[in-house]
Amino acid sequence: MFSPLTTPAFFPESDTIPEPDPTFVQPQSPESPSPSLPSSPPITTPQTEPTASSPPPFPPIPVPPSPPSSSQPIALRKAPRAPVKPVKYNDYVMHQGTTNSKVSYPMVACLSYEQLSNNYRKYVLAVESTVIPGSFEEAVKEEYWRRAMDLELEALEANHNWDLVPRHAHQKVIGNRWVYNIKFQTDGTIERYKAD
Repeated sequence: MFSPLTTPAFFPESDTIPEPDPTFVQPQSPESPSPSLPSSPPITTPQTEPTASSPPPFPPIPVPPSPPSSSQPIALRKAPRAPVKPVKYNDYVMHQGTTNSKVSYPMVACLSYEQLSNNYRKYVLAVESTVIPGSFEEAVKEEYWRRAMDLELEALEANHNWDLVPRHAHQKVIGNRWVYNIKFQTDGTIERYKAD
């Protein structure tokens, strides 16, 4: 049960540590047992009696008077400003979710394979389930990609796209990067693997 007299107040997002609330009263309830801690021997320090010639080491600190308790509830801190959409999203149409919506991700409602015909659904699933390598190291592991690269090199040589000449010391070699793709038939089966 919450009571402002028996529950300490917490102040989130505060720059300073709040002083202890003087109106907080530690509840003393006989019904609630206090947790038992393992007993340890008391720590003793040697006591020296102050002599008449030496003043006490620390002067007594006066206790400030406690403010009168008020019957008004403690006001909760409000956020200083309302959340604002970042400027970089001004050119985008963003979904404004409602709290009573059952769909967590509204995009699912408009992107679905159920609206596609059976043949087209097979085609789309075949295209989405294939993995196209992003590098030569990935492609060279599979036989069908190695065969596609061989066919491309044979076609380039047959068309006389270049002439092989000895390299001179002052010339730089032009690099090449393979781009891989898969061509599909209309029913979703793979027509061929293509390497360019």
